Amino acid sequence: MATLPISPRNARFHRSSSAASTPLLLIVALAAHCQAGVLDRVGAIGDSLTDESWEIEGWTLPWGATLEPPYENWVEQLIYAGRVSFGPLIGWGYDYNCAEYGATTYDMPHQADHVIQKQPTLVFMGAGGNDLIYHFIDHALMLFGPADGQDPIVIVPGMVSDSQEAIETIWGTVGSPNGRQMIIATAPEIMGTPAATTLSALILEGSDVLYRNACLQYNTALKAIAAERAIPVIDMVPFLDDLLGPPGSRNDAFLIGGVEIDLRQPPPQGDPNFAFLSDGYHPGTVVHGLLANLFIEALNQGFGADVPLLSDQEILAAADIPNPLPPGTETFYDVSAYIIVPEPFSAALLAVATILLCRHRRSSPR
Repeated sequence: MATLPISPRNARFHRSSSAASTPLLLIVALAAHCQAGVLDRVGAIGDSLTDESWEIEGWTLPWGATLEPPYENWVEQLIYAGRVSFGPLIGWGYDYNCAEYGATTYDMPHQADHVIQKQPTLVFMGAGGNDLIYHFIDHALMLFGPADGQDPIVIVPGMVSDSQEAIETIWGTVGSPNGRQMIIATAPEIMGTPAATTLSALILEGSDVLYRNACLQYNTALKAIAAERAIPVIDMVPFLDDLLGPPGSRNDAFLIGGVEIDLRQPPPQGDPNFAFLSDGYHPGTVVHGLLANLFIEALNQGFGADVPLLSDQEILAAADIPNPLPPGTETFYDVSAYIIVPEPFSAALLAVATILLCRHRRSSPR
């Protein structure tokens, strides 16, 4: 076992010396590795939701001042809690996390080319929100002329094409997998954020319906691409609908670990007790903790792993929010319903794969 000094909290990670020779054996290897220790060699592509150095890139002023207190995104929380390794710390980020602040689905093929050079065992992909928010801003402010046809549905085919290209680079084509596994997150529904809700109400009444429809159409196509390859999917729209409230009936707050987290527009200086950062668009530490658990649920449900979820108390501690419950109490915000597990990852198939792996080990010379 190798120990990597990859976080300020000195989290330790296990490095596997074995490699699965087929996708079926790789599924079992992932499950066994997750049960034995921290899952290693995990890569990621995406945007600021996954880019763990975003708060430095996006919010630090030239003279070093920050616009609000630092926060921990979901990748950092998994690393600091000792659940997953995204490679060694290099500069401000982790080596196998190739996600970049501001990226759209157009950038996913390039990021995919980059991440496979790291030889990851599993790659997370999550994008699409920026495609929609850029179109929305263009539509609202006319900064660069009218957006294509106004209706955001026109950008969906390009989003799907770019995402499929990235998936084929990482996972392979149907019938010709290359041995890497993936977890895919669908695009978040941007119109539920405080910033978009305010702008839509003031300037673009009715645009929330257009952007939700475009998001759902992209996600439907993405889920179909994932299903063909039996890739587990994190379904972001129902997760956010339950957290933020559905269109027309948004929530003001949600409860986690006995603490009320405000879903409205946060103050300019930011506040960890609010779900969003001060821009009203990017989620803060607490919501990122839930995103971390969505990733763990996808691992556990999709690959038969047994990675412990982050407790509400761990998430609140990451946000520097005091625990109001008695010491030793553990509670868990349930996110298990938002994972789509394709049929080939059923328990029956995993059992068969386990038997094959055991036979493979018994027949191998020691």
